[in-house]
Amino acid sequence: SLVATFHDGSEEMSGYMYFADGSFEAAAPFNIGDIVDKFLELREHMEANGQGAFLQSLLHITKPDIALRLQFEHDNPKRWWPEKVSMDMSAFADQLRPDPCGA
Repeated sequence: SLVATFHDGSEEMSGYMYFADGSFEAAAPFNIGDIVDKFLELREHMEANGQGAFLQSLLHITKPDIALRLQFEHDNPKRWWPEKVSMDMSAFADQLRPDPCGA
């Protein structure tokens, strides 16, 4: 799961990898700058086509079939944002966890 946030002039990305045993770890792709650029391009394209520039986007990439699911938030810049930052981020990681049923 990757969350891209664009609000008040900032660009931020965070994410988690989830494992078959139910565990997770914070992760970011090695080419995060390129991915942020692609989100910015998508955001600009959507705005130019009348769909509005999103404030956040949640991307789920699931294996083994590399299925993609992309969701957008246009109103609440903190929809996929941790309520608090602490040593235990499991509640936030669970909020971003892909639905095993694909919903």
